[in-house]
Amino acid sequence: TQVADIGSERAPLHNLMAECYFGLKELDIAEQEVHRALAMNAELPKAYYNLALIFEERGDVNAAIEAYVKEIDVTPKGFKAHFNLGKLYGQTGRPRKMKEHFEAAIGANESFAIGHLYLAKLHLDSGNLDKAQELASRGIELSPNPSMAPFGHFILADIYNRQGRVEDAERE
Repeated sequence: TQVADIGSERAPLHNLMAECYFGLKELDIAEQEVHRALAMNAELPKAYYNLALIFEERGDVNAAIEAYVKEIDVTPKGFKAHFNLGKLYGQTGRPRKMKEHFEAAIGANESFAIGHLYLAKLHLDSGNLDKAQELASRGIELSPNPSMAPFGHFILADIYNRQGRVEDAERE
């Protein structure tokens, strides 16, 4: 509490406290802290992002979408907000907006491996095998989180299988 007392007028501190409470699954307190931060600075980077995470955790997709959109207004190059927003648009049946935000995510952070893989899957599903292969290869090359690497290889195997390249598909 001493740190909170010392920096109680500082918006970033409240946003950081929100992240801590979110990690502890104390969603109500986390939301209160984000709102305190936003009351002090309505354009604080990552505040709307944290609010969106809270809404997602609660299953409130529409509120999460709204918060991610506000985060992108504040931080247009926020690749994680673009990526998460893209996933939510996918869940709500808006593939064009999903693609737009996946592209924005990797545009804002070229080394975002998982973003490349998700965009590759989107192109695979739409039948654009060349673009899917390019993106999946790039995503794997960028060394994604070990839990996501098999996803890239699965995409490549599916592409090769569709192209009749059985040996390449089996290798993947």
